[in-house]
Amino acid sequence: MVRARVLVGVYEWFPLLAILTGVVVVLAAPVVAVIAVAVERLADARVDRVAGILVAVPTTVAVGALLVLGGFLAASVVAAVVVVLAAAPLAVGWLVAAHADGLPGRTGRRWVVLAWPGCLALAGILFAAPGGFARYNVLFLDSPVRESALLALLAVAVLGPGIVVAVLDRRHRSRPVASPPERPRR
Repeated sequence: MVRARVLVGVYEWFPLLAILTGVVVVLAAPVVAVIAVAVERLADARVDRVAGILVAVPTTVAVGALLVLGGFLAASVVAAVVVVLAAAPLAVGWLVAAHADGLPGRTGRRWVVLAWPGCLALAGILFAAPGGFARYNVLFLDSPVRESALLALLAVAVLGPGIVVAVLDRRHRSRPVASPPERPRR
């Protein structure tokens, strides 16, 4: 019985670790997006590859450090949060951009990377909406409401960049194509 209490006490900080990792990802997303687009423009690199590297390298270092310092479960919590908040939204958005008819490849990938921080910020606002950042969040709601709110939050975070690209693609295709101006005849 005493051993069971000790194990429960050790794992009580995992939800806090998940929330802290989520906050770090949300705060790092605009920096990653700006750096990825800047490198794309300056070095003529693909923005999706640059963003992937900028997400993967710090995540690998953090998961490796937690694997050594905090154990397998702590590293798994951090890896799962990064996959849900960084890898999945970018991958879904890039898949939508790849199938967008009216967009050049670079434009679609750039829109995904630039829409990603905004969708994460909206998900963060939804997380804190029930009581503000200082008091209660989605996790303090009653069970059926909490699951619905978490599902909506994940939908915004994961599907958001893809939805933004789909809407922008639709607007891009619906614009009339401007014909070149006619030259005056002499």
